[in-house]
Amino acid sequence: MEKDCFKVDPSAYRYARHKSRQLAGKYGFLHADAVDIEHELLLDCLNRSRAHDGTRCSPHTFFRLVIDHRISTLIESQKAACRDYRLSVSLDAPLSAGGGPPFVRSDVNKGDYHSGARSASSSSPETSWQLRADLERLLAQMPVELSRICRLILNDIGTADIVARTGSSRATLYRRLGQIRSLFERAGLRRYLS
Repeated sequence: MEKDCFKVDPSAYRYARHKSRQLAGKYGFLHADAVDIEHELLLDCLNRSRAHDGTRCSPHTFFRLVIDHRISTLIESQKAACRDYRLSVSLDAPLSAGGGPPFVRSDVNKGDYHSGARSASSSSPETSWQLRADLERLLAQMPVELSRICRLILNDIGTADIVARTGSSRATLYRRLGQIRSLFERAGLRRYLS
């Protein structure tokens, strides 16, 4: 009957609070995230409390292991993110994209790029903003003709229309697309290519 009851050892609350305060401000977590991290740790304890076997270890040990494993998973997911967590900036900080007009993260969903650009990224606003910033930076560094082709592609313009708008042949367009692809790969943006 006790197995059906979700119980978390009281020491787990203290340990989760202690560890969340230690983790806050590191690995890309903000100090304001401490309470959220603590709740995440306690929720994991609650979800795994049924798995506790009193013959193998004490509740104190079990919940410490659960919390430690969850912390390592949180850190691993922060480190595995596409971008370096140490490069975080304020949501309201104006950003310039290599000589282009400055924009803020809230402008991402109001951007010129249609579903073609956003489908390459995940649905999170952070990833969408990073895609936009990376694209703007790369477009500013590209030769004008390659930048123009890339912008047409981002706006879901088809191959025939791009050929007509640029006045080049299909062979030239495909050669330039190869150049664009290599520029993306050199810039470390291969994941945005489809």
